[in-house]
Amino acid sequence: RFNTYSRKINILDKRARMVRNHAYVMMKLREEQRKCLSICRRKLRPQDTEKLINSLPELYNSVQKEQNRSTEEFISVKSLQDKLRHHDLDKLPRLKQSSIENSYGKMEKALTKFSTIQVRTEEK
Repeated sequence: RFNTYSRKINILDKRARMVRNHAYVMMKLREEQRKCLSICRRKLRPQDTEKLINSLPELYNSVQKEQNRSTEEFISVKSLQDKLRHHDLDKLPRLKQSSIENSYGKMEKALTKFSTIQVRTEEK
């Protein structure tokens, strides 16, 4: 029974790390999007959108190097590219590194608290 709880906690932790890394990739994508826009244009042209979607592998690599993360902690590039092709890149949300880390820290605390509660109940 303890093994199933710890396995589920590990799965939740892995998903939380994937979400955090996905948020970093989206933050980088928004930065690249802002570079594609000029003073005259407020919306991306179709060729700019395609260029951004095709540059996702480079964005993944830069986030991996900056954040020192492994490749297993990321959503697959192809699935994200497919999803972004059907999404309006002009409506990407603004993300801040501090808010990403705060959210992940809260999740980490909750998982730690939950795992210690499970250990205590198993000891009884």
